[in-house]
Amino acid sequence: MHGCARLDRQVIRRAFFFTAVFFFCAHLYRFCTLGFSHDSLLLDQSQNTAFQLSLGRFMQPLYWQIRGDIVVPFLIGLLACIFLALTIILVVSLLRIRSALSIALVCMALSVNATVSIGNATYVSWADVYMLALLLSTLSVYLFCRFRFGFLASPFLLCASLGLYQSYLQTAILLYLMVLVHKVLDKASVRSVFCAGIAMVAQLLAGLLLYAFVFPRVLAHAGIEIASTYNGLSGVGDFTGVSLFSLVREAYVYPFQSALHPQTHLPALAALLYALLFAVTAIMLALLARSHALPASSSGMIVLLLAFMPLGANITYVISKSMVHVLMCYSFFLFFLFPISLAERLQAGPFTSARTMRAILTVAFSTLYLCNVVFANQLYLRRDLEMQSTLSLMSRIIDRIEQTDGYVPGETPVAFIGSLNSTYTASISYEAGYSWYLSQILGSPIPMISQQELAQTPIWQDTLAVPIFPEDGCCQMIDGTLVIRLGGRSVLPEE
Repeated sequence: MHGCARLDRQVIRRAFFFTAVFFFCAHLYRFCTLGFSHDSLLLDQSQNTAFQLSLGRFMQPLYWQIRGDIVVPFLIGLLACIFLALTIILVVSLLRIRSALSIALVCMALSVNATVSIGNATYVSWADVYMLALLLSTLSVYLFCRFRFGFLASPFLLCASLGLYQSYLQTAILLYLMVLVHKVLDKASVRSVFCAGIAMVAQLLAGLLLYAFVFPRVLAHAGIEIASTYNGLSGVGDFTGVSLFSLVREAYVYPFQSALHPQTHLPALAALLYALLFAVTAIMLALLARSHALPASSSGMIVLLLAFMPLGANITYVISKSMVHVLMCYSFFLFFLFPISLAERLQAGPFTSARTMRAILTVAFSTLYLCNVVFANQLYLRRDLEMQSTLSLMSRIIDRIEQTDGYVPGETPVAFIGSLNSTYTASISYEAGYSWYLSQILGSPIPMISQQELAQTPIWQDTLAVPIFPEDGCCQMIDGTLVIRLGGRSVLPEE
């Protein structure tokens, strides 16, 4: 269907080499330190199986059975790098990128950005899962575009990608759109491009329908209900009380807002470079369209495909009714492979401006890479220091607990009231994290009682008078429960 570049050994070697260099230059520090925080405090991921199934990520437990349930940062980093390198090999084939410089720029763009860096910093347990979801999504596009009967496997691969992390649906959509633009530039008729687009939409729908068929059956087999949390799928498809027009408009604008307010080092400079890349992309498209003497209908088709890109790259914003997180935005950075592929076309043709365009891209991507490396490592240092701070704080807290009269290790229920983060900088961001940290990091299993459970008992009002750690009396036995108050006034549960 599409003239993908042939995968030869030289391209494969270049992709693996540049990915390893740029990925580990940016992230090696993260994968050689602990720095667990937030969700990643749960080191034994087998204990997270039911929740991930309820979120529709039914492939994660299966993958953990192969990789191992215990979070090992260096192993996760190595696997993530391999999955990313394989993805880049497929992408450069789809976009017909072959030169060493262009492949290096692709590796810079995809190896380190806000999505990857923040994911590694806070959700390191899933770093390889995200890259595997990206690989399967890309592979579904590659097989469909490269092989005559690739359409048979493509929906299953997309379904597996959705079962790992749903947001990489956006990367498949964006890749299909970029492939179609190149098809127009190859002077394919508007009719054939339209038919190819319909076939691609059918493939995406087939993958989504397969996912919609498998997911409820997995839940039924496991005896688990669908999650109704902010990131759950229980409300998908129900747009009651929501303005669909406003939702689509916001989804369309958000990628541009993200580019103009990037999460990186020197954000103003990065925003300027992203704006430059948008402008260079438009210039190169205009040069190519004019040199190929494309008819008005083909030029119109290119404009139409470009118009779909922002929405396609952010379609989960619409599906989730405006739920957005940086982990869901990898497709935003994937778009910037498009100007690299256009520069390859310019280089192959009689364009005097080709060298200038490649120089601009080289400077822009290199500068963005350096900004992202600094941002990533500052973030990793912060997580490392937070981990050390939390170790100090929790060691002091355990000492207070063990010195409290009437406390019996392993028997006395303990309730943590408030949050450390209201007073200190700590890795624990919500209540479940205390249990995970104590049992899986400090190896000190303590019977826990949640604030919600405690609020249903007569001693709840008494706990509000307990002083805040580290004041004297911050750790008290109240009616057989050891209460330690860590932060500001507890939030009362809803009546």
